[in-house]
Parts: sequence; C-alpha cells; structure tokens
Amino acid sequence: MSRVTKTRPLDGRFARLVAWFPPLAHVNPPNLVTSTSVALAFWGLMLLSTGRPEGALLCGLLTIPCDLVDGALARRLGLQSSFGAALDSLADAVSFCLLPAAVAHGVGLSAGFQQGLLLLYVLAGVWRLAHFEAAGLIQWRGRPAFVGVPTPYAASVLYLLACLALRVPGEPTRFLLTVGVLLLALAMVSGLPFRKGGWHYHVMWALLPLGAVVACWK
Repeated sequence: MSRVTKTRPLDGRFARLVAWFPPLAHVNPPNLVTSTSVALAFWGLMLLSTGRPEGALLCGLLTIPCDLVDGALARRLGLQSSFGAALDSLADAVSFCLLPAAVAHGVGLSAGFQQGLLLLYVLAGVWRLAHFEAAGLIQWRGRPAFVGVPTPYAASVLYLLACLALRVPGEPTRFLLTVGVLLLALAMVSGLPFRKGGWHYHVMWALLPLGAVVACWK
C-alpha cells in the first residue's frame, strides 16, 4: 500500500510532463539505446571537427552494437512501435550514412571527386532506408533477406576500411577506401538479396572489436 502511495505522485508528475512534451511518452529502454547511437554519431562529428578521427572512428564503431541491441530489446520487452521504427530509421541515417562519410573524409578522402563519392554514399544510404521502410524484407531461398546491403553493414565495412587508411596512410589505402565508398553506395541501392543473419554477419561482428582496437591504438 505504501508502495502505491509513493508511485502515484511520480506517475502524475510524469503524465503532466508528457502533456507538455508529448515525445516523452515514448521513453523506454529500446528508444534510449537508439538515442545513444545518435549521441555517439554527434560526438563523432564533433571529434572530427577538432581533428580527432581516431575518436570519431571509435564512436562510429560503437553505434553498430546499438543497432543490434535496440531491436532485440524491443522484441524481448514487447515494446515494438511505429515511433521506435521511425526513430531507428532516423538514427540509422545519422549513424550509418552521415558519420561514416564524414569519417572517410577525415582520414583522407578530401579531393573533389572523393567528396562527390561520399555524397553519393550518404544519398544511397538514405534512399536505401526509405526503400526498406516501404518494401521491408523479402524471402530469398526460404529465408528473410534485405534488398540491397543494409546501412549498418555498409557502415561497418567503411569503418574498417577507414581504420586501415588511418593506420597505414598512403595512396594504396586511400584508393582502397575510395573504391570501397563507391561499391558500398552501389550495393546499398542494388537489388542484391542480402540474407538476414547470415555468416557474413558473424564475420563482421568478429572484426569490429579489432577495428575498435586499431582506432584506439597509438
């Protein structure tokens, strides 16, 4: 009984707060994890603006597990919603489209044509997200699959290439990163079936911690 008495005023205050700020009604663990991804992307961009690409790379790599955890958490807690799906898509646009392109620019892709390729990457990622919202998953060989390479996976590859370009500076690694940006942009908007949860995911999740070590290594 005393427990009920203590929680009622808090509930009432929160209800009044939500009346003033309606989006607060959607505060829950999955949406907070998604918001963490946006915060990491913001910090990554700030670090790039102060000439610290290593920190920006680490922020970018940390956005990847956020994308895995928020969906799993929403399903486990029964908190899936249209708001969460929209928030996730917006977070992906920032964390997996804008930040990777900015990181690639920060580690050496600064020529005019390279900046054009980075813009292509950003636009391809955003268009791929919009297409997924409209089309969803397909069935390919009896299993669910994406149409085109998902933005988190493309960002993961780009972050790893950026780690290589940062730690092994020179024309060969910048060329590899440039080609990677172009191919990933095309892959995101392609009609290529990309199986959900395939072996390629396990390989990538094994490589990402290595990328984080490389990004922090002095």
